[in-house]
Amino acid sequence: MEDKKEKSILFLILSILSILPAIFYPLVIFASFFLFDDPNANLNLVGLLFILSWTYPFILLFNLWVAFKIYNTKKKLAHMLVCWPIVIIMYFCISIYY
Repeated sequence: MEDKKEKSILFLILSILSILPAIFYPLVIFASFFLFDDPNANLNLVGLLFILSWTYPFILLFNLWVAFKIYNTKKKLAHMLVCWPIVIIMYFCISIYY
């Protein structure tokens, strides 16, 4: 049997912060329908954004599941996995204001 160690507090806090954007899923779904309103839009880019907006909570959940699975063997990688959504959100928030 695999030795199940308790997760660190930092890892749990980062996990909660990384899954937090899933709260906005209903709003993102609603907004994704308006991507197709512009007749001059690049359909490939719009289609990609549409698919990403519909699947992003599943990507976050899969990411979190993998991080929890590998935590006991590769702690640094698990911490990096739960940090990348936070870094991306921070990048978008900073780029909007500057």
